[in-house]
Amino acid sequence: GWECALGRCRDLETFHIAGDWRIYVELLTAPGAQVAYVVRSLNDHRRHGASATGSVASSRHLAEIVRMHHLIRDLPVFANDAEASLRRESYRSEVARTLGLSEKEMELEDN
Repeated sequence: GWECALGRCRDLETFHIAGDWRIYVELLTAPGAQVAYVVRSLNDHRRHGASATGSVASSRHLAEIVRMHHLIRDLPVFANDAEASLRRESYRSEVARTLGLSEKEMELEDN
């Protein structure tokens, strides 16, 4: 369950933005894990200066997304999945543009 997933997230304290996604990955890689889709909005995400998303530097925000993408990329279920790789790359570019990061900053974060 979630306690085991939390125990496997030894790097959780290093995430400021993507910690929830780090736990989701651990939960979903557990044997027998299942996902349910609920159409109704269950959360209200707002970005403002005092929020975790609004208070962290743009470069760190993108760096955490890149870290999560690398972690996901290395899972057996995504091995050799070129389409998923392209979607991750496209998403990172979109986030970088939204955060006002330059192409050079994007390249540095992807290494």
